[in-house]
Amino acid sequence: MKSKNKKEKNNLFKNLKYVFTSIHKDEKGFLFLNILSVFITSIYGFIPAYALKIIIDNLNTKTIDSELIKKIIIEIAIILSIGLFLNLIRLWIDNIAWVRIIRLRGKLIIKLNEKILGLDYQTLEKPETQDLIEKAKNALGSNWEGYEGMYNYMKNLLINLTSSLIACSIIFTAHFSGE
Repeated sequence: MKSKNKKEKNNLFKNLKYVFTSIHKDEKGFLFLNILSVFITSIYGFIPAYALKIIIDNLNTKTIDSELIKKIIIEIAIILSIGLFLNLIRLWIDNIAWVRIIRLRGKLIIKLNEKILGLDYQTLEKPETQDLIEKAKNALGSNWEGYEGMYNYMKNLLINLTSSLIACSIIFTAHFSGE
């Protein structure tokens, strides 16, 4: 049982290496854009909480007057504008990434079809060959399976990890700064 789990882990790491190596080779700059997207997406989730903090901090003063309200509105507008700007950048990057990953999947489908066309009839008719072809087609057939699925799940994992690290650092900083 242990050897099967170890073999599955090795296959997972081989597959991850293949996915990211081929992305890097065929689509220069793609991984950098995605790292930037991960970072922006992670930060973007904290903007509403920060806007709420500004409101609460300002309302904790003893006097609430029109100047304070104006200050709160300006600060919230600035924070929300930054959030809008970050979201537009993220959407732009994600659109570029989507086109590139689809293009990459298309290249891999062409490679697969060329390999299939290069097989002799006896090899092509074997059930194990048909099974391999079917597995390869499944790996390239959808956004959340196989090749592209591995990329999408890894990106989501990185977003969640980065967001968790940011949240932990905010809590840690607030705890030790006495806020």
